[in-house]
Amino acid sequence: MESMEDDAHCQPERRTMSAEILLLRKWYILPAMHNTNVAQRILFFAIVICLGITSSYGQAIRIEEGMAFDLGKIYEGRSVDRKLTIQNVGRDTLVINNVHTSCGCTVAKLSSDRILPGKREKLTVTIDSKDIQGDIKRDVYIASNDTASPKLDLVFRGTIITVVVVTPRYVNFGKAKIGQPVQRHVTLKNTVSDTIRVRTATSPDEQITIQLADSVIVPRQEFGMDILLSPKSKGNLLGQLQLTTDSRLKPTIKISFVGAIK
Repeated sequence: MESMEDDAHCQPERRTMSAEILLLRKWYILPAMHNTNVAQRILFFAIVICLGITSSYGQAIRIEEGMAFDLGKIYEGRSVDRKLTIQNVGRDTLVINNVHTSCGCTVAKLSSDRILPGKREKLTVTIDSKDIQGDIKRDVYIASNDTASPKLDLVFRGTIITVVVVTPRYVNFGKAKIGQPVQRHVTLKNTVSDTIRVRTATSPDEQITIQLADSVIVPRQEFGMDILLSPKSKGNLLGQLQLTTDSRLKPTIKISFVGAIK
């Protein structure tokens, strides 16, 4: 049944090609047998027609959802997934040679790298907003055997919303000496309209303690906390302080610290 349908689809193109050849023969080829310049022009015209006919049988890639995507507002730390559909609108098998992204925070997974004529495959793009702030632009590059569009660039834009702004983002104790405490001050600002309550505040290093001024961060306001280092033994300091909250948007706040005790 498929072969009969394919023949039915191909018949108009065959008739069209035959008609074009007949016209060439009647109007140009026969009169051109005694004229070299005209014969050259006819040959060029015939090649153009053949290329046009052949191109209708090639593979062709199409992204059904488009080439540019607005992700809108994304809360920091959350991942965003977009499922796209790649269609082969040509008549030969479409082969996806390579899919890669503009940065490590973006992952693109293709369900299959070979797409039969008229068929579709899924492309899943995941963007991780961890440790990112402000406006972002991410790209997914697709290379295929489509001669008309061998390389595609899918562009994703959005804005990362920071729920709690930590200042400074990193605590540097510098070079501390045993027996000489070092204190650093950090502020937390709540940027959303919900009140955020700090439930716990922990440090992986027993030499470092966290002193909170309050456990409640009201909307659009900030509060401070002191980070105290009590040097007891020599060595490098490297880790993250962790605060847990009752916020579904920001359940965990992590603050990195560095330093050395001499």
